[in-house]
Amino acid sequence: MSSPPPDRLASLPEPLGLWTDRVLDRPRVVGRAPSSRMASALGRGVHRLEDAARRRWFLKSEPRQHAWDAEVRAYRRWVPALGDLAPSLLDADSDLRALIVSELPGQPPSVPTPHHHYQAGALLKRLHGSMPARPRPAEFGGRGVLEKMRRDFPHVLTPEEHDFAVTRADQLNVTPEPVNVPSHGDYRVGNWLVDRDDVLRVIDFGNARWAPPAADLSALAYGLWWDDPGSRQAFARGYGEADLHEQQRFVVPRLGVRAALQVYRGHQFGLADKVARGRHRLGRLLHDHD
Repeated sequence: MSSPPPDRLASLPEPLGLWTDRVLDRPRVVGRAPSSRMASALGRGVHRLEDAARRRWFLKSEPRQHAWDAEVRAYRRWVPALGDLAPSLLDADSDLRALIVSELPGQPPSVPTPHHHYQAGALLKRLHGSMPARPRPAEFGGRGVLEKMRRDFPHVLTPEEHDFAVTRADQLNVTPEPVNVPSHGDYRVGNWLVDRDDVLRVIDFGNARWAPPAADLSALAYGLWWDDPGSRQAFARGYGEADLHEQQRFVVPRLGVRAALQVYRGHQFGLADKVARGRHRLGRLLHDHD
């Protein structure tokens, strides 16, 4: 019968504490990393650790097996292409669905500069090119997701709003996106860290997956670039002007789908600010379309 984990790991569930104590040299929990309300609703947990040499780590737990598999795959196969500009994976346990990654220096920039956007573009391009692109095997599934949301929450969107989003999803099947690449899945300022030397690093590959380049780029267009259109120009210098321009025909229809899904999912999880944001974006897109 195994001994319980030491007091320095008492805040962790016992199996997780025992595994962590085997992986690191006399680790202790020094805090819990903040997480989004969506991540909390999904049951994800992130703890900050310190080992005997005072090195810092993050212990991540993910209750969904497929999500754990995807994140570990990203850290093992894709993230090394970013060198020391992204966390490194120390160890992972499939039974516990846990992993330990290095903590990086820096903080998310409160107001990203053009140089930060340039670096972010260059890093995303490296990630997208970290493995050979794969032919995209399936059609864009946005229509199916939207129709299911409509059945589950029939009065959240007006028929006009819902039909607009479905039409945008159908566009991506008429002109299908040809390839999938390693995708970050949550590429936003909150996952960028800038250190004292103004070097930008990227963290949190918990949503990493094979996806078209426009999946990451449309998230930026929906969020950061929507609020600060000038940031796109600096990002493009790092990512590649021609490559970004080529993806625009896929980015634009994705915005309508993303806005509708934000309203539906915000309603599903009781996130009023997400619902309001999605409605505002969807209204703008409808107005510009007309």
